[in-house]
Amino acid sequence: MRTLFRGGRIFDGSGADAASGDVVIERDSIVDVGVGLDGDVAVDCTGKTVLPGLFDCHVHVMFSGSLDLVAALNKPFSYQFYEAVVNLRRTLATGITTVRDAGGGGSGRAAGGRGWLDRRAADEDRHLDAEPDRWARGWLDGLRA
Repeated sequence: MRTLFRGGRIFDGSGADAASGDVVIERDSIVDVGVGLDGDVAVDCTGKTVLPGLFDCHVHVMFSGSLDLVAALNKPFSYQFYEAVVNLRRTLATGITTVRDAGGGGSGRAAGGRGWLDRRAADEDRHLDAEPDRWARGWLDGLRA
């Protein structure tokens, strides 16, 4: 099924001003951007801005804001994974489609996106102590890929 987002101001992140146009999505992928496009289902975006998925480079998906250590120790170990699912759903609902979880050890893990961080994580973890900025350089290179 092709979903058409019609008549919105399209912001593509290229540095150009947002321009009026249409976006077509099929099977969770953008397949066309332009003017006068068609689709099976249309969403009127007149007066709205259409953005690409956004990145959040520093999140803690297993943390929901409570600093009460006693309460945390009284929860089952698996509860943190439930919190992660809830927090990721909230993050996705705000338009953020890719995150880097800054919690835990090593280089963190990515959710969403192209998965380049997961492929690099094992190699980069070996070099963190010797070259602290190596991981950051590799991560930013991945954003440009």
